[in-house]
Amino acid sequence: MPASMPLQSSGQPSKVLCKQVFSPSVTRLTCSHKRKSSRLAVTRLLCSAKEGLCVQDAWALLHKLTKEDIKGKSNHLTASLDARNLLREAIEVVATNAAPSEGWDPSIQPPEILLGILSSDIRLAVRALRDWANALHVPFVIPTSRVEGVSVITSLRGSVYIKYNAVSQQCYATQYSGKDRGVLVTFGGSLIGHLPLGLFDESMQRAPPSFS
Repeated sequence: MPASMPLQSSGQPSKVLCKQVFSPSVTRLTCSHKRKSSRLAVTRLLCSAKEGLCVQDAWALLHKLTKEDIKGKSNHLTASLDARNLLREAIEVVATNAAPSEGWDPSIQPPEILLGILSSDIRLAVRALRDWANALHVPFVIPTSRVEGVSVITSLRGSVYIKYNAVSQQCYATQYSGKDRGVLVTFGGSLIGHLPLGLFDESMQRAPPSFS
């Protein structure tokens, strides 16, 4: 996983016009950008690349994705391999480090984690649940069906919504008529998402989960 955001070969922001402003004691640079710098780009400057993604950076990235997702504009944060590697790193950093301002403390056991899995297929949904539970170090639980007349989870047809609670280990699936797809994660008091279903096993190399 990349320890820092990729830089251009020049090491300078693209299309930046700088004007020097002189004062008796200090020279200031005021820059006009053709594109706004994101919050993530600013916070990454505060963290040492040698230390990897810091907690502040990780939360900033995940909150940015959540806000962009609400607007339907989060694709650029998940489209490339580098972007997804950074998301994986952010999830791992957040999951293992306390953030009082977010209402999150991983030392509390069981951890206060909620997962919402929205998928077009129950088997893909359960696979995503398994991979995300493993990545977050919480128990994987096969969901039960809350669809009337369907007692066997693999008999569910169409889009589904799995809800998982790491504290109670309650896990169930319902049918879902919406268009959203992905994973919603709640760390303590902070909701993040939607994140990619297959973020932790993109090539699907792991065997599918057993339903028995």
